[in-house]
Amino acid sequence: MVILRTTGPVWLRSRAFRAGELAVVSCLLFWGFVEAAPDTDTPRRPDPSQTLPPPPPAQERDDTDRIAPEITAPRRPEPAPPASPPLQAPPAVRTTDHTAYIELGRVAAAANLRGKWDGERRRLILSNGALRMEFEGESRAVSFDGVRIFLGEAIQSRGSALYLSTIDYQTAVRPLLFPEAAPPPGGPVRTIVLDPGHGGRDPGARSAVLGIEEKDMTLDVALRLRTLLEARGYRVILTRRDDRYVSLERRARIANMARADLFISIHFNAVDNASVAGAETFVLTPRHHRSTGQGSRRPEDVETHPGNHNDHWNALLGFYVQRQLLHDTGAADRGVKRARFSVLREVESPAVLVEAGYLSNSAEARRIANPAYRQQLAVSLARGVEHYRRTVNRVLQ
Repeated sequence: MVILRTTGPVWLRSRAFRAGELAVVSCLLFWGFVEAAPDTDTPRRPDPSQTLPPPPPAQERDDTDRIAPEITAPRRPEPAPPASPPLQAPPAVRTTDHTAYIELGRVAAAANLRGKWDGERRRLILSNGALRMEFEGESRAVSFDGVRIFLGEAIQSRGSALYLSTIDYQTAVRPLLFPEAAPPPGGPVRTIVLDPGHGGRDPGARSAVLGIEEKDMTLDVALRLRTLLEARGYRVILTRRDDRYVSLERRARIANMARADLFISIHFNAVDNASVAGAETFVLTPRHHRSTGQGSRRPEDVETHPGNHNDHWNALLGFYVQRQLLHDTGAADRGVKRARFSVLREVESPAVLVEAGYLSNSAEARRIANPAYRQQLAVSLARGVEHYRRTVNRVLQ
């Protein structure tokens, strides 16, 4: 898998961007029907070691990787796939459920990507040597530089062409290809609210083997992350600083009253299946779309929440955070997912909810119980924030 350089997604100049966007918008003329496809497993990445450096000088620097030492053994990117002629857009399709779709050939042309079609797997690979995207017919997950991103609707397949719902294009794919398609809310990133999940009478998940509780682990990671971010000059506010209960409504209210530029809710997970492990990052489900764990449509899918005003930047933040967690910790990729969690709905800034591991998995619980690993999680989250900040700054220039 080709890995995106630390400078972020491919950047297109404004003139090329406007032309590309016009080409994409011109093909939003048809409607389709899709069905969800089952999830697939993603192999684990290696677990490179990393230590925390002394705080950098106070002057502003644009060197993301200095927030932590360079990874000692980075994964070597695969060679870019051989170039092939640009994709040609076949005729549009129409079916029954009033969901609009865009043919992926148009997306490729707008972003100057070349396509490689795998007819046996009904898979389309789009790349330009710097990034790589993979789409598979009838799947609700796509791969962007090795990170799984879950969609609201499955990819529709017609002949040798694949179709992406326009809402998924606008809220999941376009933000990564064209970050400048939407102005950053509130300007540069200065204030960050960290939300250690659970607390007080709400312990959250618990490891039956080690006896550790989620509320203690999330607070520890948040405190470590606060130190890292403050060293970079951010104003950092925590929704709780000790073992106390804070309602979901109050957590969102704290962020909104602080006029946060970012909101990061930190959690650990647990399920009945003890073999499940890995990291996943949630962003708010866009209006008219299904959440990742949702099968059929529901009446509440049409509602708009305050957090939906940041769908574009939520997607970018979720990608940067998930990519960095995978790269730095070697955790299994459970993807960037969508959900309508209370804190994501009500927070007015770009926001993510991170499930950084599974306490129900004995091996992963032992890692989470290790202070050095929790420090690594904090470093990874801080680096994800820095990548996001750099993108915001570029768009604002």
